[in-house]
Amino acid sequence: MHGGGYSQTWEKVSLTDLTTDDVFVIVGTISNKTYALPNTETNQKPAAVAITISTDGNQITADVTDNLKWNIEKSEEKYTFYPNGNKKAWLYNSSNSTDLGIGSTGTNKTFKYVAISSKQYEGLLNTSTNRYICIYSNKDWRAYANNNIKATKISYYKYTTSSTSSATTTTFGANSGKTFTFTNGKLEGFTAPKATATKSDDNTDLSDLIEYTSSDADIVAVDSKTGELTFTNTKFGEATITATLPKTATYQTSTDSYVVENKDNHIATSLSFNGTDVTLTEGKTDAGTDFTGYTATEANNIDGTITYAASGDAVATVDPTTGAVTINPSVYGTTRVTVNSFIY
Repeated sequence: MHGGGYSQTWEKVSLTDLTTDDVFVIVGTISNKTYALPNTETNQKPAAVAITISTDGNQITADVTDNLKWNIEKSEEKYTFYPNGNKKAWLYNSSNSTDLGIGSTGTNKTFKYVAISSKQYEGLLNTSTNRYICIYSNKDWRAYANNNIKATKISYYKYTTSSTSSATTTTFGANSGKTFTFTNGKLEGFTAPKATATKSDDNTDLSDLIEYTSSDADIVAVDSKTGELTFTNTKFGEATITATLPKTATYQTSTDSYVVENKDNHIATSLSFNGTDVTLTEGKTDAGTDFTGYTATEANNIDGTITYAASGDAVATVDPTTGAVTINPSVYGTTRVTVNSFIY
């Protein structure tokens, strides 16, 4: 459950939207974890400071300490980063080194935006050293040459104002954070949880404003208004169902979530016919007999229902249940009979 009762509001913006008057946090995402770049003076590898971001990625969901706040200067598409309120120090990259520094001694202090899709990287390139700012093993911030780039995405969260809108709370109650495990989209007795949203100070009911989302609709889709689930059973795994009270001029956003796991319980099957391709003359076999079709069987003796289909019914038709073939002797050509499905 995530309420919206923080005294500070930090909202995601693009690098180009930042101005010299802004105070912001530099946040890197790696392996679905988020870390802030601290502004504490150092000459090597600043620590990666864990920070919590809202489910939709648009806000920092905590108050921010001073050691994480930055200012910026920019000239065209080049950027220099300063600890908030201190232009006597800056972010820099030591020459021919993975070391990032914050201080007044480094000269390589200009960066530019860059994105490399093949590396799953979106962040900052030092214009002097040609090294990319990355997070190393969820541990610290470094600058890597192109061949060693880590899959990092850098984002920026700007301080707006101390919020005057009302804090809210969204919750799934006893189902908050719970994992529900399904098999082939089925869980006996399951009813999709409904979230509630309230204004934190007086419990005004805001539940009608809630919107539901799924982190992977290929596993399970969710109705945005009702929260009802729909399984595809074509992809299996885990998906997070999130209820969000959207931010408005009146109310702060808040979220809560639970997890759905859908397991695949289908058994692999193998079907084969008890015969091969057959060529008929005037509807007869070489022995002059009628051809009535072949029977398909499942190799592992799994009980189930086999159905048959023909590629066209002009030359021959097939009984979908028995596989019996009826030849039309007045029509010539080729028909392919296929085992169409196996249901158990």
